[in-house]
Amino acid sequence: VWPTAQEIAANGHLDLKTRDWLLRTRGRGIIPASLDQQIATPFDFSFDAAGNDKRLHLNELFVRLAGVDFHAQGDYVTDLPKPLSLSLYINRRSSAPATADSLLTGRLHSEGHLDGTVAPLDLDFTGTARGYDLVILGHPYGDIHGNVTGQFVKDIATFNVNELTMLGGRGD
Repeated sequence: VWPTAQEIAANGHLDLKTRDWLLRTRGRGIIPASLDQQIATPFDFSFDAAGNDKRLHLNELFVRLAGVDFHAQGDYVTDLPKPLSLSLYINRRSSAPATADSLLTGRLHSEGHLDGTVAPLDLDFTGTARGYDLVILGHPYGDIHGNVTGQFVKDIATFNVNELTMLGGRGD
């Protein structure tokens, strides 16, 4: 079921002569309750991007759902050897309400950065995650900290987790 849009606002601009454009939208709604999820879930979102035929600038992509905030920003510049540069952030505040069917409880602060090419697919990823009293899908992980690196090349993705601290231990 697609979320209902209780509130949405948008504006944009397109200059056919210069090929400059921009689009901004924001809104909120509710994902209705289902058999899997007993209660309706509110969400908020915003999208702000601008560009032309040489560059796309994502000023903000933001989604808040079930107490978890997802935020992205970045650029795609066509005449650079690695045209994509994107930063991603996923955070959950411990003050966000938790329910019995919450995917994530506790606090989470994470960030990641993607750089590379989309066609052909060749992306490098670096990131870090910190969690406090973290519970994911009902499994307690406690306090965590780790660094992640990875690559997406053609149809293969590889990841390495370094300096991971979790469940009171440490793994390198």
